[in-house]
Amino acid sequence: MSGASRRRQHSYTIAGLLAHQPAGMRGLPGYRDLLARYRTSDRLKRVRLSRRGYSVLLHARVSPDRLRLFLRAQHLPVDPFFPLYLALKRDYLSTLERKREEKQRWIIHHLQSLPQPLFHSFLSLAYLEQYLAGSDKTPLWAEELVPKTKKATRHLIGLSRLQWMDRFEEHLNLLVQRYRNFSAEEAELFLALFVLELPPSKKLSLPVPLPSPTCIKEAFRRLSKKEHPDAGGDGMLFVKLKWAADILVSRPADTYSRGACGRENR
Repeated sequence: MSGASRRRQHSYTIAGLLAHQPAGMRGLPGYRDLLARYRTSDRLKRVRLSRRGYSVLLHARVSPDRLRLFLRAQHLPVDPFFPLYLALKRDYLSTLERKREEKQRWIIHHLQSLPQPLFHSFLSLAYLEQYLAGSDKTPLWAEELVPKTKKATRHLIGLSRLQWMDRFEEHLNLLVQRYRNFSAEEAELFLALFVLELPPSKKLSLPVPLPSPTCIKEAFRRLSKKEHPDAGGDGMLFVKLKWAADILVSRPADTYSRGACGRENR
């Protein structure tokens, strides 16, 4: 028998099933009893699982009330090993899901501690991609921007405004590459709005409605007072602010469809 055949045969046995269990499950109370049950049963050691049967057991995809039917269909022995294994597996999976949800709540809670304009810009990217893609694709926003770990969340929260602008610009460029209905010009407008802390509202559309020139100039004056190099601000950020204001006020008059300071006209 070739090495590949031996590996394939081993992978569809109870021994192979147990070998693929994660460390978290192997540490559960009751797992030793499960191993002892297997090691003392010659019948279980002779079991050969089909690929489907192996997958169902590996992911605990059979309910307790249908276990007997599953065992019969797979020509498996009615043995206490199987309900014990599935109970442990479900316990492990539910614990894993609970920890995942707790981590997600922690991440969301800490992202909300971002300065409000940054957080609104962050959300605007989600609204934008929802508008662009609907439910057709896995959003890049979730893949590229939303942190997956607490460490990544802390890093994200610690970014400077200029670093955030770079992240937004990088993400908008990815959207241009992915969606044909989103142009580089529109990405530039979005970035300019983010820089001036004037993110679009949740009910956005394309072309993106812009605030009035008066509002744009007010936002530039407010932010430039703090970021002007003569006032001890960040010179690079000031240049970015000037760029954003110039981009937005140079648009045709009919593109300014939002009311004063970002509020939509009703």
